[in-house]
Amino acid sequence: MRLSDLRILSFLALGFLGLLGSCSPSVPQIIQTFTQLNYHSDPKEQQIRETLSLYLQVSNEDGIQDLSEIHLLQDNSELFWTLNPSSWTQIDRPGETWVGSNHIWMPFESTFPRGTYRLELLNKAGDRAKGEIFIDAVPLQEYKKTIPSITRSGEKFLIQNGPSSYLIWVFSSDRRLLATYRGTSSEFIRAALIDDPRQRVTATEIYLYYFDQEVSVGIIVGPYNF
Repeated sequence: MRLSDLRILSFLALGFLGLLGSCSPSVPQIIQTFTQLNYHSDPKEQQIRETLSLYLQVSNEDGIQDLSEIHLLQDNSELFWTLNPSSWTQIDRPGETWVGSNHIWMPFESTFPRGTYRLELLNKAGDRAKGEIFIDAVPLQEYKKTIPSITRSGEKFLIQNGPSSYLIWVFSSDRRLLATYRGTSSEFIRAALIDDPRQRVTATEIYLYYFDQEVSVGIIVGPYNF
């Protein structure tokens, strides 16, 4: 599923919606999937690692309360991840319901095995829908480009080695997305990120994001203090 350069942003609040069912058993359905490998440069931890964004468009007659887990499995490497209502994010769009996460990563900061992964969407009764995703993006250790960084001078932020177009995400301390700023310059000012002064008071962190189309990988840089 190919989205615009707002790919991850559009999923920062993803969610589950269910239709009330009849008395017949309800089996969850995976309608389609969104998968994107990202290189995340964290200036606070001073490291770069691969992360995976995974979202499922789902359908379930018994509603959100009946869905219990998403399983992601890589059989060749014997790897297994689980998402549940406390760890997935969710959004309802007109006629669409999605669940998933932008924060799936490998243990010990290693790279994701390339190849096929199995998906399972479970409800509380143990019924499950199955699907597959495939990861074939360039491994982080083979990425030849310099990943950007941000420095701050007073109220001004400066981007080193930045792309021609990017997004800045502004978050609150409780991880709510407060604002999104689209930029094309190598610098931007703090006041331009949030129009509402009341929201500006609650902002704590920013991230830079863009999608490298040459290698089909998202680049995330942050967090930086707002």
